Amino acid sequence: MRMERYIRFYLIVALVFALMCVSFANSTKTLTADTVLYPRGGNTAVAFKAGTTVELDNRGQVISGVIAHDTVFYPQGGNTAIAFQAGTVVNFSERGQVVSGVIAHDTVFYPQGGNTAIAFKVGTRVNFSQRGQVISGVIAHDTVFYPQGGNTAIAFQVGTVVNFSERGQVVTGVIAHDTVLYPQGGNTAIAFRGGTTVTFSERGQVVTGVLARDTVLFRQGANTASTFKGGTTVTFNTRGQVVG
Repeated sequence: MRMERYIRFYLIVALVFALMCVSFANSTKTLTADTVLYPRGGNTAVAFKAGTTVELDNRGQVISGVIAHDTVFYPQGGNTAIAFQAGTVVNFSERGQVVSGVIAHDTVFYPQGGNTAIAFKVGTRVNFSQRGQVISGVIAHDTVFYPQGGNTAIAFQVGTVVNFSERGQVVTGVIAHDTVLYPQGGNTAIAFRGGTTVTFSERGQVVTGVLARDTVLFRQGANTASTFKGGTTVTFNTRGQVVG
């Protein structure tokens, strides 16, 4: 009898736990018509687009979904509402603010950690920090930034994604022109090709980039230098040598 009571007790506990897991689980729902729902944590319902799938929390509020119309929301941590584009996915924080969304107009924001606001391009996705500043987004104009850890500002190309460090400097971006930069660990600056992506080390030197012209470099593990063709993507180790 005692064993049966133990078994019954554990079965009840297991059932309660299973029901709790179900109640706290997220779910998805495909909308058959434009449907007005609340973003999670929000107090204003908005329309989500017919024929799309929304992700819902355990309260039936939207974690992410495709909005049916241009709709104004606050970025997470921000105090200025902005318009997001109809027919695009918006991801919401637990407070009903936008973590990631596609902006409906060219819009001026601060990069995370930065003190100068810049314009980001209409119809492109912006990802926000917890303070309402931009972690990554597509710039609306050629724009000058400092690489992370660097002390010389360089131009980045309009219409391309820029990823920012916590200090508002560029971790990865597409340079607007052929630009002379130092490889990480190197003591000789070399030219990188305009219109290509550059990734920077924490000291503002190039980890990965595309050579603008034929360039003599040492390959990792080699005793003699080699010529790398212009247009070649190269990645540098911490000694300024080409990896791979």
